[in-house]
Amino acid sequence: MTQAAGKLASHSSRVCDANGQPLLVCPPGWRGPELERLVIPSAAECGPQSTKVPTLFVSRSGAGRRWYRSGHRVLELVTGPLIDVYSAHYERDHARWEGTPGETVCVRLPQALTQRLLQDEAERFDLQTLYGASDPRLAQLVHALADEVQSGLPNGDLYAEGLCLALVGWLSRHYAAAKPVACKTVGLPLGKQQRVRDLIEARLGERLHIEDLADSVGLSAFHFARQFKATFGESPHRHLLRRRVETAVAALRSDRDRPIADIALACGFASQAHLTDAMRRGTGLTPAKARTS
Repeated sequence: MTQAAGKLASHSSRVCDANGQPLLVCPPGWRGPELERLVIPSAAECGPQSTKVPTLFVSRSGAGRRWYRSGHRVLELVTGPLIDVYSAHYERDHARWEGTPGETVCVRLPQALTQRLLQDEAERFDLQTLYGASDPRLAQLVHALADEVQSGLPNGDLYAEGLCLALVGWLSRHYAAAKPVACKTVGLPLGKQQRVRDLIEARLGERLHIEDLADSVGLSAFHFARQFKATFGESPHRHLLRRRVETAVAALRSDRDRPIADIALACGFASQAHLTDAMRRGTGLTPAKARTS
């Protein structure tokens, strides 16, 4: 390419609200993938572009045709609400498309993220370039993560980190340029199980990241999440949420004069409403009913 290549989709505008502000903005300190909700225009073209990091686009709407040129090779594709996956080494000289406008979520996986989640395996992690994939599970993970971030992470750090791990794991199994070596997932040894339990109980009322748990037993976040589920039968987020609900119920019944909002905050919930929602889903009771039952 004779010109300097821009970042893939850097020419696309973000989806904005009525005040002109982007709907999806990653919060300060966000340690997950780079996320953008982008407009698919009715017609556009751009010059040289490249990815630099593994990238995918998951479209909800928009249809038409597109033409990508790399050297003398021109690739003509049908555009629809599908998924495009790109290697970290992908580049093209020119792109053009036309059709009905739509919307897509762009997900970029920087090396800092894969290094944090995969550790020693991060150097080998890359995706194979694939256009127009139909993968409901991958689309569900991407949209759930984008919606969670757009809403301000209402379900907490562990839930968002669990989605990130599930996303990286799914991509590694189904779209990796080099397929991972298959191995049976084993549970945590008894000593490590107790270490994890102790850490969760000690920090029920605090922010808890999956790396905190993984570091306590000397594992990468990716392998820890798999071994945790093999051991406890649920994800770290669901386990922590269940323990917080159980602790809140016990506090509601043992201290009937204590404000519900105080108990919610002490048990790691963002608010009384957050506790109420978690209790309804987990026990079928509201805090007031749990207190009097």
